[in-house]
Amino acid sequence: MSTRSTNTKNLGNNLKYMDYYEPTDDELSKMASSRAEQDYRDDFDRLFSSTKSQKDIMLRAIKDAEGDYSKSTGELNRHYEKSGQILSDEALSRGLGRSSYALDLQMENQTDKQLSLQKLLDYKVSSVNQIQNQIDSLEKEFLDNQSYLSRKKSVDMQNILADLKAERDDTIRDVLEYNNKLTMQNRDFQLKRLKADRDYAIKKAKLSSSSSSRYRSSSGSSKPKSSGVLGEWNNLTGAGKLKFYNDNYDMIKNLDMDVYRNIAREISEYIKRGLKPSKNKSDNYYK
Repeated sequence: MSTRSTNTKNLGNNLKYMDYYEPTDDELSKMASSRAEQDYRDDFDRLFSSTKSQKDIMLRAIKDAEGDYSKSTGELNRHYEKSGQILSDEALSRGLGRSSYALDLQMENQTDKQLSLQKLLDYKVSSVNQIQNQIDSLEKEFLDNQSYLSRKKSVDMQNILADLKAERDDTIRDVLEYNNKLTMQNRDFQLKRLKADRDYAIKKAKLSSSSSSRYRSSSGSSKPKSSGVLGEWNNLTGAGKLKFYNDNYDMIKNLDMDVYRNIAREISEYIKRGLKPSKNKSDNYYK
């Protein structure tokens, strides 16, 4: 998420100021907190998923060890039960069913059975304890990593906030530089326009003062004089000027270049304002 959010504001003359909403420190702090919290949540979810997966494997290993122990003890019991029966049958066949010899054999068989069962139990307990130790280490590592992520979130928030503030300040500087440059350009534009308007007004005043005599002397000339046209022009309404411009375009085009340009600019302003050429000649002139 960026702090850069700018709009343009029309200044006129195709110049547009840049308008920037400046986020406050509190807004940036909330933004940084939200981003750091999301990063923390993503990291925690990955850590939790990985730890759970490993723990599930270890728990299945304990369950398998218990199952193997149960199966092995069953097989061992059946083995020694069968051995005891064989010893008993042999003793009876020899007429030694209740002799001390037969009893010693049965006792030895039971002793071997208990030793074998104890070995199975010891192996199972050792295996389960080893796996449980791995589970305990995994859970401790999970808690340590969770604590690290919590500390990291706090540091990340401060770093993100610093970056957001730097981005905001850079944007403010860029916008100010741009708008100041635009202000200078607009000032130069307005000064040039004022100078052009002043020069045009001075020239028009000079030409108008002698328009009558010059206009009469130009009646036989092949090229129209600017002063005569301006004398006519200055008496017309805006609508009348539009009609005069349309009817006498070729003649106006041959006038002094500065006069022609100013007339053309004036006509352009009338058109922008939505003015239409006059249809009634009687309405063309100022009263």
